[in-house]
Amino acid sequence: MSRNALPRVIAAPIPIGPVWQSSPVQRRLAGFSLPELLVALVILAALALMVIPATQKLFRRIRTESTVSGIQRTLNQARLQAIKGGTQVVVQAEQGPAGSPIQLTSFVDANGNFSLDSGERVLTIYSSGWSRMVYWKHGGTAGDLNTAVPFDTYTPAGGAQNTSLKHLIAFLGTGGIAVPAAANSVVPTTTAGRGIYVADDSGLNYFRVTIYSDLISRPVVEKYDAGSSTYMKAGGSQWQ
Repeated sequence: MSRNALPRVIAAPIPIGPVWQSSPVQRRLAGFSLPELLVALVILAALALMVIPATQKLFRRIRTESTVSGIQRTLNQARLQAIKGGTQVVVQAEQGPAGSPIQLTSFVDANGNFSLDSGERVLTIYSSGWSRMVYWKHGGTAGDLNTAVPFDTYTPAGGAQNTSLKHLIAFLGTGGIAVPAAANSVVPTTTAGRGIYVADDSGLNYFRVTIYSDLISRPVVEKYDAGSSTYMKAGGSQWQ
């Protein structure tokens, strides 16, 4: 071969068929097979069945605690306003508008007749803002204020005892409360007595915001315990 001759080039054979063919390993890296996808979906569905009820329970607990705290806060604010102003402040419990069954209105009862009259100052209107929280005493009927808010029958200043004055708490400038006279409005026991009784509309968790002392009138939150069939300090009972 001469010095100027070009080197011989041997062409590689041209493959016949698809330009790219994947190996089993490449196919596995490229995605899931149908059986694998089905297994993953079954696992996700099982996890959802466990997580969703727990999430719903947590949401219900948060909303319930918010409502109960709102009731206690409204009573505390009324009590402090009464002490600060040296006057009677009334909190009236009533059925709220659609979507918010629990409503409390506090006002300065300047003339001491336990009623909101023209010219008297409204301090707060608390509305729960959650349709699933209702007035309800365990063993009673949902939405029945007669059993759920037994703060009834008062004697207005310069008047006679009035049984139509119901579902209200009157805080005095001395720090106490005007004592309701109805038989069901006695100092609370573990099962009955005065208080604002509320529950979620499923009847799973019942609460009572009550006042034990006529002289100090600090509101206390209690939860119904199904095991002992009593109302006790809220932290001592299991959530349902």
